[in-house]
Amino acid sequence: MQQISSFLLLLVISCTSPNQSSPNNDAGSDHSDLIEHFEIKTPDYHISDAWLNDADVVESNPVISIRIIDVGQGNATLIEIPDEFSILFDSGRKLGDSEHIYQLLENKNPQDTVFITSHYDSDHIGAMDRIICGADGLPGRGGIDDDNDGITDGRIDGNEYGWSGSDDFMPGLIIDRGLEELPDTNDMLEYTTSASQVRTTAWAGQIIPVALPGLKIEIVASDGHLIDDDYILPNYENDRSLALLIEYHNFKMLIPSDLPAFVEARLAQLLADRGVDLDLLHIGHHGSYTSTDPLTLNLLTPETAVISVGDSPSCGSGFNTYGHPSQETLDNLAQADVLAIYQTQEGGASMETGTCNPAAEQIWPRNYQDMDKIIANSDLLITSDGSSYTVNWTNGSHTYDLD
Repeated sequence: MQQISSFLLLLVISCTSPNQSSPNNDAGSDHSDLIEHFEIKTPDYHISDAWLNDADVVESNPVISIRIIDVGQGNATLIEIPDEFSILFDSGRKLGDSEHIYQLLENKNPQDTVFITSHYDSDHIGAMDRIICGADGLPGRGGIDDDNDGITDGRIDGNEYGWSGSDDFMPGLIIDRGLEELPDTNDMLEYTTSASQVRTTAWAGQIIPVALPGLKIEIVASDGHLIDDDYILPNYENDRSLALLIEYHNFKMLIPSDLPAFVEARLAQLLADRGVDLDLLHIGHHGSYTSTDPLTLNLLTPETAVISVGDSPSCGSGFNTYGHPSQETLDNLAQADVLAIYQTQEGGASMETGTCNPAAEQIWPRNYQDMDKIIANSDLLITSDGSSYTVNWTNGSHTYDLD
């Protein structure tokens, strides 16, 4: 089996909630034997508390990158911290997305990589099993019964994944919302199997330990739990979404995943009470009218926004099966004085059944009013040194100075 690096072992220990007996307790297995198997070394770095202070931003700050991966109608984000580790937040859908994401990861050390899963809709977890299986698409060493259970390349209990000598990409840690009230889907079954060895349950207020001064990455919502011990009873899978706040010196970005507007607004109030003022908002639920209401925008005042969305497979750009992004969301962003919207694809109006005509009462094409509209048809790469941030796409880039 692959071994967890010293840093990721620290991360496993640091990311265990005081209320959890082990990182994997939801899965019914105890990680203690695995942890005891590895040598725990005293790291030659410290977990930075620089974000607690108003540290001066200097020109020599390292640059972090946040890649909004073009996975069509889905979500996947790759956060890269220089000289430390990478975080893959969601994995998009199964078809096509796994190959693209695997190419982004293949030159990285799996044990210096953390996967964070926001929730269990297939457009967020569909590619996870294929990414972990590696280029050959098979758990463990292809054609070999690695765990001697009588089933070659079996996806039964997760013990076939991650064996030494395989091309599996088994990350050092997988963080998710927990294993309560799971959807009954094949993607869910594949996820729980492939992630079982290294997964742990998130909690609101959990800070991902990093050494880079000035950087703070915090889980601010998970499974209905919000920061400051707030809680909203989840009724649907989207309500359970895990949300991530990234703060790097003066740069602040929120990824709310598919949280609905009423949860998002409550979270926005809690963040605003802390003094959080966003520079960039990853628009929730692919621009659906069910997220990103005026209250959230008025509280957090983002300067720019990104949307991960897909064009209709049958009708192309300008159309989207679900009507993403909705005109309501775009109107809310315009009224909140957002300067620019960056999208992986255009999406747009939903269609009349069996046609490529806009459905009744759909505004087509979408009206962006005075906001800059950038349709990348590719990944969006956000880079920041904490004093400014740049949004890059295939044919251009925009840079914004930070106060």
